[in-house]
Amino acid sequence: MITKKHIKEFHNNGFIVVRKVIRKKDIKNILSQMDDVLSTILKYNKIKYSKKLSLEDKYFLLKKKRPILKSHFWDAISILDSFNNLVFSKRILDLIKKILNEKTVFV
Repeated sequence: MITKKHIKEFHNNGFIVVRKVIRKKDIKNILSQMDDVLSTILKYNKIKYSKKLSLEDKYFLLKKKRPILKSHFWDAISILDSFNNLVFSKRILDLIKKILNEKTVFV
């Protein structure tokens, strides 16, 4: 999965793109939970919206109507179980350790 070329690229550029590390199922789960959080924020703050709005449109509506809540939305993402399950998964942590050549990483 990770090659020496990836590691060199990371150290030269500060980032790499590794294909097929995150499963589509995990991405869909994260996006679904993000959508749920946005819908809850909009509903709780009595901001009218169409149920057909996309995640992006809900975000821009929140940004327009209540800009301060936009930052709270990003804070909430860090505690979503789907997000944390991915970030702290063995697969991701092993990848980070290999790239950084470390046995222990702090996340």
